[in-house]
Amino acid sequence: MGNCFGKKKSSQYQAVDGIYEDEINRRESLLDESEDNQPRAAEIRNVASLLGHNQQDVPDGIIAPHQPQPIQQGTLNFPFLVDARTRHWVSRSKTMFIMRGLPGSGKSTIVREIQKTYPGTGVCSADNFFIGEDGIYRFDSSLLSDAHNHCHVIAESKCKESCRVIVIDNTNIMKWEMAPYLKLAHDSYHYIPVIVEPITSWRKDPEELAKKNSHNVAINLIQHKVNKLDDQRLTPFYYGWFLNELDSEELCNKAWNYFQKIVIGNQERRAAFISWISSEENPDFNTVIESHFKPMNPIIHCTANFLGNQMHHIYHRKENVIASLGKVFSLQIISITFTPRSIGVRVKLDAEQLQLFVKPEEEVHRVDGNLERGRSAHITICVAHNEENKVTGNDILNMCDTFHNGQHTELNCSEGLLIDYGFCRYEIVLSNPLRYDTLFTGFYPRNWKR
Repeated sequence: MGNCFGKKKSSQYQAVDGIYEDEINRRESLLDESEDNQPRAAEIRNVASLLGHNQQDVPDGIIAPHQPQPIQQGTLNFPFLVDARTRHWVSRSKTMFIMRGLPGSGKSTIVREIQKTYPGTGVCSADNFFIGEDGIYRFDSSLLSDAHNHCHVIAESKCKESCRVIVIDNTNIMKWEMAPYLKLAHDSYHYIPVIVEPITSWRKDPEELAKKNSHNVAINLIQHKVNKLDDQRLTPFYYGWFLNELDSEELCNKAWNYFQKIVIGNQERRAAFISWISSEENPDFNTVIESHFKPMNPIIHCTANFLGNQMHHIYHRKENVIASLGKVFSLQIISITFTPRSIGVRVKLDAEQLQLFVKPEEEVHRVDGNLERGRSAHITICVAHNEENKVTGNDILNMCDTFHNGQHTELNCSEGLLIDYGFCRYEIVLSNPLRYDTLFTGFYPRNWKR
């Protein structure tokens, strides 16, 4: 398992780095100006034209047909539009924005800003199916299924091209409507999905929506959709900080290489580890080790809070959680852990990140009031075939207990400090911690039913 993913790093991410680098630098210089500077606001809105990109340049089949609506102040206050670090990260990663909202609620305005912010964005919309060669929108309800199938085909083609930013510009009122795109993102093409809902004041006001939507949808139908939107509460199974595909691959390879050097590369530790996980006599240790662990995930993450089906949990409504969705945070990797059950990396959370982190298991393992909150924050690299991913956190908490009780030994090494907790449990505390930028978002199930 020398290369965790069995493939070389892709070079496709490097193709347009120059364009994005220039744009990020230019925007960061603009951010130094006053927020009240109207010419600056106009400058940011005209980025696409400055770079030679506009809606007419977008490939056929993905041009949103909606007419521009006046922008309400504050309605575009999303991290992926206004935060420089987040824009920089998204421009170099594979991100899928899945729009969700009623006709007239402001989705198209957000989509246009995404296109301006990230030149080359692929916008996929079922509405485009009903636009004729003359540019006129003609809706036919009997073809709605064909329209959505066409949208999915366009989305998959953009995924195959490794288009850095993809937008699914449909209403997506029902959870199951998003499921095919979540499956594309999670299972097939390793995008990080972000569900985006407008924050306009009228987003659930049937009268205002009837006035503003571009397709003349009747108010009674909009009211019906508002009711459906309220019924279909959209809450993630868990929240976390997600690494992009290339950083995930790099960190997995680093952790695996440390495991090979620290554990497998030492005869005594290797023998103890093999005897712990295999009952065979004189087994081939490479075969045993590689068959013992599950394949590594192409997208790895640090869980902030696992909520499962707790749809009404207060965490979903916390202001700092809502404000952080779709925002990039830098995570500090301080150590790598190895046990017969898991390989993981420990994360040192800063004050802002700790406010998002919830781990009830830490209280169960609290020996006294001195143990550090957030000590179990981690990223799972891989686990044994008979284990679930959560075992990494349990292993780390057990190590913390052992360390607190002084039941460990320490050894200096070239990488830092090697701690032996006994029972084939090791931790290497890095003398030079690693840092990775990550996107805070929710993980949504890809098997939503009607």
